[in-house]
Amino acid sequence: MDDAANPLIPTSNELLVYGIWAALLVPLVVAVLMLAWSRVVTGRERLGLLLVCLCLPLLGSVLTLMLLHRRRKQADRKQDRAATGFPPPGPAGR
Repeated sequence: MDDAANPLIPTSNELLVYGIWAALLVPLVVAVLMLAWSRVVTGRERLGLLLVCLCLPLLGSVLTLMLLHRRRKQADRKQDRAATGFPPPGPAGR
């Protein structure tokens, strides 16, 4: 019998590389799509964040998603204040 490894089954090193590739690609794709659909950033900010995402795939994607989340929360608060005439109540105990 031939004891050679089956070429159709990936080795542990290949699985590691695929995992690292997916860990970098998934947040990048999510960040770019969220950036494309976001209305809370301007065109220049989009371009700058896109360049950061492409230069630093994991860190740039995480920072972009955090910034978009923060901006969206600020826009929602601003919209709530405009609709009610006063700011929404804060957490209990303040």
